[in-house]
Amino acid sequence: KHPHVPILIPGVGAQGGDLHACIEGAVDSMGKGFLINASRSIIFATKNLVDYSNITRKRALELRNAINESLDKLESESI
Repeated sequence: KHPHVPILIPGVGAQGGDLHACIEGAVDSMGKGFLINASRSIIFATKNLVDYSNITRKRALELRNAINESLDKLESESI
């Protein structure tokens, strides 16, 4: 058992895994304990090389916001 090593969670981006269910199963008592890997859904978000950085940044921020919303939901459910 490795209590200080986060769980790597793949498959929530392009593969369509259930982000909330993954976080719910992996989050520890401090709201941490996991690392989301969604590289393909961000790296290949567009073929538009002119605006690539803005589009991929937007996709990464959307994922971050979804993670935070999921954590907020779990916290409110435990109260």
